Amino acid sequence: MRTRVLGRELLNARERLGADQTTAAALLHRPVDWIHAVEDGRQDIDQHALARLLGTYRVNTQTYTRVMALYGQPETGWLIQPHDIGEADGVDAALLHEATADDLFVYDIISLPVHLRTEHYARELLARDGTTTPAEAQQRLAAGLRRHRSFRPSPSTRRTFVVRESTLWHLHGDRQTIAEQLHHLAHLPDRDTTVRIMPVSAPAGHWEQVAFTLMKARTHRPVVHVRTVSCTLFLDRPDLVEHYRDMATRLLENALPGAESRTLLLDLANSA
Repeated sequence: MRTRVLGRELLNARERLGADQTTAAALLHRPVDWIHAVEDGRQDIDQHALARLLGTYRVNTQTYTRVMALYGQPETGWLIQPHDIGEADGVDAALLHEATADDLFVYDIISLPVHLRTEHYARELLARDGTTTPAEAQQRLAAGLRRHRSFRPSPSTRRTFVVRESTLWHLHGDRQTIAEQLHHLAHLPDRDTTVRIMPVSAPAGHWEQVAFTLMKARTHRPVVHVRTVSCTLFLDRPDLVEHYRDMATRLLENALPGAESRTLLLDLANSA
């Protein structure tokens, strides 16, 4: 987990500098294949080489401190990524794992997952946040749009979303914005995308009290992304992942079938 996220940080730093892998390898007297393996998360890196790479890429002090702190986290099967309140969409590890996943299961407790928001609704949501400056709102919107784009890397990616019915009752915006968002949800499902609604009549349980994304990829172990207000938790230890698989199964057992979910969405859209 840590190795893969470190690789992504180094890839981003190299690309910001405008250097290719061949140039980076020459500067470090390393084979190009080594640079590629490090950036892909398949090759561990020692602290000295990491510091040299960051210096070579001329990263700023904030980035250097963050990445070196990330290096200090042991490979325990989980990784904590702190962020400012409201900045969860900009966590790079989430972008990395979602963009390379072949299977995504997304569940949120009180809000609409960022992947499902129309740009109009996303702008409306930020406009109604009285604590966000215009510059911060633009930054958050850009991060959300990156997440929105990254979860569609190819038509072969299977995506399942579970949305609570109570969330749909409290969408923000005028009637047109809300109706547009609900129609988007109703017409989004296709061969690879499923939207299921968790009705208010569903029984309560531990399995519906945590917002999480379960991601599976061919080249890496399954990863769970657990979202909180001020930090993001990533898990890839098999026993912990299995716990969230069980939660996903229980959510789907209690959610409305696809056809009933679509009918509910259209009914809400027409009455907005």
